[in-house]
Amino acid sequence: METREALERHGAFEIDPVQVVKQYIYKQMEMHQLNEGDRLPSEIALSNQLGVPRNLVRDALQSLKGIGLLNSVRGSGYVLTPNFDYSLAEVLHAMMSVSNISRKDINEVRLALERKAVELLIKNNTQESAFAVMERQIRIMEQNSALGSSGKVNSRACVEADKEFHRMLSIISGNTFIRAFNISLNQYYDGYVALQWERLSLEDSHQLVEMHRNIVKYLKKQDQEKSLASVEFHYRYVTGLMKKIYETEAEEIKEIEHQIIALQKKGFTVKRIQDKLRELEEYD
Repeated sequence: METREALERHGAFEIDPVQVVKQYIYKQMEMHQLNEGDRLPSEIALSNQLGVPRNLVRDALQSLKGIGLLNSVRGSGYVLTPNFDYSLAEVLHAMMSVSNISRKDINEVRLALERKAVELLIKNNTQESAFAVMERQIRIMEQNSALGSSGKVNSRACVEADKEFHRMLSIISGNTFIRAFNISLNQYYDGYVALQWERLSLEDSHQLVEMHRNIVKYLKKQDQEKSLASVEFHYRYVTGLMKKIYETEAEEIKEIEHQIIALQKKGFTVKRIQDKLRELEEYD
């Protein structure tokens, strides 16, 4: 393990002592001397090794715990979080929630990540079993969309299958950064940019299912050019669908608002309108 002298050689002491502790832990992770689930040295051991006061070591560890990198159990010290992908996802989700990020922005990032994932997949010569998982998600989308034999759309099942398809694509890329971002964007996807499958036409549903099939087909053939083209076409098509769906939804909401205002002008109270809407829902 690196000592204070080694860190000084790397220029680590140009930053404050709290950052020294953090950089030391990051370095151990990079060198795979600290892995998921491993217990960290005690605060006293880190203080002695790095020449950093124990209270500042504690501040650094608490900071890393705050972003989800570490877990702590009273009396047992700190452990490197086994599921840091999800902790990072929460941080990214929070960042996106307070920023002015559009649906188009999110899709552009997802496209860029998946283009890189495709390149890595073909380079790594992915096993057939991984593609079987993705093909199963395609069947779920087909069965639960407007294409299904039941005639009833299960939008949630389609959304989950769609998410799992793209999550699997990121996982088998073998790139942790791509995987972590995909998990984060999938969380943000819910309730904000999720395609409303029940509002898709039969033709749009067919196109989406076929696009996913083409991605897998060309990946299995290790045809990078056509794989990338299929991913690109998929995201451009989805962006267009989302724009159409949400614009229609906004117009519908605006029309409902006009109707409510008109009812209020005629003397209807908000409570009376709400009660009437509940009656209609029960009747349906």
